[in-house]
Amino acid sequence: LNWAKKEAKQAELEALVSTLAVNSQLAVKDLVDNPPAPITDMRRADEHRTCFVGRNTKASHGDAWADMPATANLHVTPMTTASFFRQRVPTANKSSDTK
Repeated sequence: LNWAKKEAKQAELEALVSTLAVNSQLAVKDLVDNPPAPITDMRRADEHRTCFVGRNTKASHGDAWADMPATANLHVTPMTTASFFRQRVPTANKSSDTK
């Protein structure tokens, strides 16, 4: 790349970094001011521990698997998914990102 293109790309990168810094602060501002309940289990989230076996197999092992997250129908804890944080970022910048 020639020098002008390099400077243009550097300026574009700096603009993206500053926009991301502002958006990330806006996305978590309410959570910092009013934090959610603490996370107690840092292992893989229970909703991702799924059991890939058939209904009859689950039924036949029901007693042994009763307390396992993989066999439970767990709901997603509010305010913990990536989509939750994406929704909190201002939409004005999303229209320029889709070009």
